[in-house]
Amino acid sequence: MPRKKRPLERDSDTFRDATLIVIASEDTHAAQNYFARFRARRIKFTVLPTTAGASSPQSLLDRLDSFRNEYATEEGDQFWYCGDTDHWIRSNHIQNLTSVLQHCRQKSYGVALSRPCFEFWLVSVSKVS
Repeated sequence: MPRKKRPLERDSDTFRDATLIVIASEDTHAAQNYFARFRARRIKFTVLPTTAGASSPQSLLDRLDSFRNEYATEEGDQFWYCGDTDHWIRSNHIQNLTSVLQHCRQKSYGVALSRPCFEFWLVSVSKVS
């Protein structure tokens, strides 16, 4: 039985079967090292680390916006702002952080904030138990 001829013209549409999760982090290496451990076939983590000391809340938001504007994203892809609160919740910086978080909400970016004091509290509670 002879093989069926296949047309030379192929669909030019690209298909991506993985969800993209883009993370802007204040850290330079830790977030990248953490997410590199995940071996998910249907999820691709892309960490946008801090370079040249640009770790302000606005810098993280700018990195997310730049990535979203530069690369083709699809429905279901997620963008995450991951920042620390230790320095940015002080009175002279809180307005900047609040403004950035409002922009994240408007753009449907996820927000993950850490507070080291709270994390230390969890460690101390677990030792007492």
